[in-house]
Amino acid sequence: MSSTPEFLVFGATGQQGGAVARALLARGRTVRAFVRIACRTAPGSWKRRA
Repeated sequence: MSSTPEFLVFGATGQQGGAVARALLARGRTVRAFVRIACRTAPGSWKRRA
């Protein structure tokens, strides 16, 4: 079990969810994205955007 928390962001390809995900990543947090349409984002793309 990891001692650092992971954050699940719903709607991470949208404006608000994306802003939340980017803000968490900018602070060095681990983020998992929950999206309705998986083809809108490639696996690992949030890491590249941080």
